[in-house]
Amino acid sequence: MPISGEKISDFLDRLAERVPAPGGGAAAALQAAQGAALLGMVARYTTGPEFAGHQLVISRVIAEADELRGLALRLAEADEDAFLAVADAYRLPAAGTEDEESARASAIAHALVKSLYEDGRLDEFQVAAFAEAGKFDEANAAIAALAKVSLSVAENMMLETRAEGVMILAKVSGMSWSTVKAIINMRDDLSRMEPTDLQACKDTYERLRPSTAQQVLRFHRMQQIAAPAA
Repeated sequence: MPISGEKISDFLDRLAERVPAPGGGAAAALQAAQGAALLGMVARYTTGPEFAGHQLVISRVIAEADELRGLALRLAEADEDAFLAVADAYRLPAAGTEDEESARASAIAHALVKSLYEDGRLDEFQVAAFAEAGKFDEANAAIAALAKVSLSVAENMMLETRAEGVMILAKVSGMSWSTVKAIINMRDDLSRMEPTDLQACKDTYERLRPSTAQQVLRFHRMQQIAAPAA
């Protein structure tokens, strides 16, 4: 049952259990929902003839407080789901074949990035930090989330021989050149390819229009959809 449909006592019982979620994130989001509810209550008391000159503002406050209350509840549920995904990934066997260990590392990376995204903490600076640390799985998952594409689409574009795929994803996500440069450098280091001509890429990136990048990205999505039928 979602948190929004749960009794307060039942949620508190779950919060007190020796389980990874719900935890601090969900509890904080519920506190935010309560704050928004209290704001809505105060605003609804601020009605009547004596406040007639402020009704437009009061109505806007009520609408926004109600919207924030709903958003906070959804964030509480998203936080629990994301954290459980991280916990599930860590439960995968730590020892095994090279492929199994790689799959476990990827699952953990993807779950952590999803948790950051659901919490609203995933941004360009986090992507740059992943890239500078050489964390390809995390960087790829983060770019996929910000560009709103699947992991496989993002990975295929990230692994293209040329850097155009990276620039398309970054432009759609609204990233600065410094972050794009960090991602390209990561690709070069991990793949041991010939160093990319960064100046040429910078010139291309600055000329690239967001609308053009969106069109190219739509083409990649369509290719992925059509691939199983081919």
